[in-house]
Amino acid sequence: MPLVTLAEKQGWNQRPLHLVQSFIAVPVACVASGLYLWSRRRQPGEGALRALAWLVFVVTLLWVALLAYLIWFADYSWMDQK
Repeated sequence: MPLVTLAEKQGWNQRPLHLVQSFIAVPVACVASGLYLWSRRRQPGEGALRALAWLVFVVTLLWVALLAYLIWFADYSWMDQK
């Protein structure tokens, strides 16, 4: 996000930054939070961290599922206006 903000202020093209965010950063966050939840056992005092990991895992998994749906199954025929 800081790089996107910098690109907005400098007038740079933001498209590559948004693509990197959607197709690389979000899936990496999903995998990382899933691995954290899978590999660690519940220990005292880390309830807030596990809740945050679950939130990141669920939100990023939903985002990846939405992207997959839009790429492979969404109907864009309405955009063919001649």
